[in-house]
Amino acid sequence: MNPPDIEAAHTDLSIDVNPPTKEEIRMVVRQMMNGKAAGLNNISAEALNIINEQGGSDADVQARISKSRDAFLQLKNISNSKQFSTNIKVRIFSTDVKAVLLCGAETWRTTTTIIEKVQVFINSCLHKKLCIHWSDTISNSFLWERTNQLSADEEMKKRR
Repeated sequence: MNPPDIEAAHTDLSIDVNPPTKEEIRMVVRQMMNGKAAGLNNISAEALNIINEQGGSDADVQARISKSRDAFLQLKNISNSKQFSTNIKVRIFSTDVKAVLLCGAETWRTTTTIIEKVQVFINSCLHKKLCIHWSDTISNSFLWERTNQLSADEEMKKRR
């Protein structure tokens, strides 16, 4: 059985098979740094990620917690090290993990559910940093005072 004679489609589009030039790479990097990476109508990927059925907050918070958990696990060796003081460990947590977590928090709806999710994650990380086991119950306010931290609600208000 022979295939029917089908005429090939016209190729008016030019296809560039050459690798990108240094200038093209620089332009894309500049666009990414300005938050205008190539995307739908020049909307950044981060902005598109925020916009969804729920207004973006719930999905964005979950994504931020997941990224923060990854950052926290990458710093596990520092947490387990005896060479660093607790103060240094908490400062590293604040500058690295907490920064990843609260990036874009100014756009989140501040519902009690969202604040609670963020606070639970922060508290669990602080418990691990201080080697406080689940059986050792301490109040959240004592935990924040001991680590010189603000509550998630206050931290998010400060970022607005």
